[in-house]
Order: sequence, then structure tokens, then C-alpha cells
Amino acid sequence: MIRCYSLDEVPPLSPSILTIGNFDGVHRGHQKLLKNADVAVTFSNHPAQFLTGKKIPILCTLEERLNKMESCGIKCTLVLPFDKKLSALSYKEFLEMLRKKIPFTKLVLGEGATFGKGCEGTPENLRKLGVTVEYINKETLDGTVISSGQIRKWLSEGDVSRSEQALSLLTTL
Repeated sequence: MIRCYSLDEVPPLSPSILTIGNFDGVHRGHQKLLKNADVAVTFSNHPAQFLTGKKIPILCTLEERLNKMESCGIKCTLVLPFDKKLSALSYKEFLEMLRKKIPFTKLVLGEGATFGKGCEGTPENLRKLGVTVEYINKETLDGTVISSGQIRKWLSEGDVSRSEQALSLLTTL
């Protein structure tokens, strides 16, 4: 997998399917997204931590995250710092910035995902831009939606078994 840490490092790519997310832990829900994309954009730091100033325990290191993303079939990952400049971009500016180096034909996101300043990168706004978007349904475990926050909660409650199940690699989709 090609790993890029700035847009300038992204090599020429053929038309791709792009996904965007923090992917902390690369849990089973993330894996479904990643298996439907070629290229991923992720962040070197946690966006929520930057935006709130609150420390968020991470589920895996950046290196572990990238390795898991590669095992899901991602061919190229762009790792960006989530900083003041990036957080100020509208969803439209963010996509325009990415499109200059990543010629994506489709965007794959998790159900309910939004991005850009003010979370204005909604399904409706993306459609208005003419962006083809596929939203992947959330994964559940024992009737509970799998999320990085839920895994942190299970871990804080000592439920290592469910955390491990949620973080395990999917063998089939």
C-alpha cells in the first residue's frame, strides 16, 4: 500500500473509489467501508480531540491502523493532520482539494457520515455537487452498533470479549 503524508506525495492514480474517516481501531464497520474502496483519507490525529480539546483514548496506533487498512485491500492511503486549516474547509473545498490529486469516481462513507466545516458534507449536499456516494450500513454486534466510541465503552466496562469481536478482521462480507 502506498502511504502518503501530504497531497504532494500522492502519485498519479487511476480513477478510484475513495473513503474518508479516522478509522480508529479499524473495527468491523470500518472494514466494510475499506473493502469497498481503493483509496482512503485518514488523519494522523483524532479530529474529535482537535475539535473538543478533550483527550480521546485511541484504539490503535497510526501504524497499526495503516496495516489493518492495507489488509482490507486499500491501495493508497493519504494521512493528513487534522488541524485548524483542515477544520476550516467546507466539504466542497475539502473534496476539491482531494480531487486535484485523487481522481475518485465514487465516495464510500458510513451511514450517517458527514464531513467538512459545520458537518455540511451531507448526502443532500454531496448529491447537489454531483458526487456519487455510497453509504454503507452500520455493523452491529449483539444488536449494538459497532463504533470506536462503543468499543471504548466496552473496554472501560471490562468487556474485552465484545471489543475483540468488534475489532476482529472480517473474513467475508
